[in-house]
Amino acid sequence: MRAFAKLVQQLPVPFKLEGIQRIDETPAHKSVREALVNALVHTNYRVMGSTLIKIEPSRIIMRNPGRMLVSVQEYYAGSHSVCRNPILQNMFRFIGYGEKAGSGADIIAKGWEENKWERPVIKENLAQPEYTELVLDLVKMAQNEGQSVPQNVADGVADELTERQKVILETLRNVALNVALNVALNVALNTKYLAEQLNVNRKTIQRDLASLQEKHLIRWIGSKKSGHWGIIEKDEK
Repeated sequence: MRAFAKLVQQLPVPFKLEGIQRIDETPAHKSVREALVNALVHTNYRVMGSTLIKIEPSRIIMRNPGRMLVSVQEYYAGSHSVCRNPILQNMFRFIGYGEKAGSGADIIAKGWEENKWERPVIKENLAQPEYTELVLDLVKMAQNEGQSVPQNVADGVADELTERQKVILETLRNVALNVALNVALNVALNTKYLAEQLNVNRKTIQRDLASLQEKHLIRWIGSKKSGHWGIIEKDEK
């Protein structure tokens, strides 16, 4: 796969021998291969648009037309998947690519965890044309102990957060990072958007947002009608 060979050029390859043969493939390489196969297998080929692979110095972006067929939470769990193109999936399996069960998210995350890079982030664009985007950041996590917790979360507070609240904070942080890098985003970070991303109702998200506000982790920015949620950095507290 020529696309895969180009994708992994910027991945670090530590010197490792198996007998007298050097091993050039790492868990990160397997992660990228799984992500590429996922993007192709889950593309909605009936809608306008094409699969996009973008390589930047500090990250890899894979975007495919069509929304996800599972929720964001189910994707991160990695135990459940609905394949949009099963024939294409079987074709990749015959040549040794692609996870046999689940979404492959656990395989994708494994290589990133080993390198202590930021956890891969999956996002959906709900406006037309709809697409799903996977962002693989090649930057170290803010905290080195394995849990991907936003930098604005003080020690001890992370234990009080639910997994959904951590995903909310991570979503806000990653959107803020993309804006800082001058990446055009068609995202309104309001309650409706967060509810759709996490596949829960607005009342559930509102309770989570209220809890995060009480902990001084997020704030509303701008007007009541057209503003958005944002994280509160440590130096702002």
